[in-house]
Amino acid sequence: MKNLLRIDSSVQMEGSVSKMLADEFEGSWQTKYPGGTIVSHDLGQNPINHIDATFIYSSFTPVSDRTSDQVKALESSDHFIEELRNADHLLISVPMYNFSIPSSLKAYFDHIARAGETFQYTEQGPQGLLANVKATLILASGGDYTQPPMDQMDFCCSLHQNHFRFSRG
Repeated sequence: MKNLLRIDSSVQMEGSVSKMLADEFEGSWQTKYPGGTIVSHDLGQNPINHIDATFIYSSFTPVSDRTSDQVKALESSDHFIEELRNADHLLISVPMYNFSIPSSLKAYFDHIARAGETFQYTEQGPQGLLANVKATLILASGGDYTQPPMDQMDFCCSLHQNHFRFSRG
């Protein structure tokens, strides 16, 4: 059975272009995998905690040496990482806020990017440990940031050169 992990980061409950496009993708995915499982997180409506010093210290403490407070500090992170490990496909919908990604999505990335869990350091640099997870990013902005001078202010949607732009009206 296939598993889709969907992460939405728009704070809009209605009218979100990124969520609308993610809904279309999810519908197509369900048609292709009718028995598939979908796990969803709406970070705009249910934001997660940003990491803190306790989180950092806990993540670098060997599992066998962690205190109960350290285990608790990593509880959400461990849960998100397990969901990611179980996913065959990761769908992330991203609106541009203040020329970048929403801070709630950055917090999610901070929770799932853990050395020894989802990546490892090598002589060639960081190497991912979840090689079989496909990912689809849906990026939306409220304007055209493809031409100067606006292209210099896009720290969200221009991160990937092979993307499609969607604009209203």
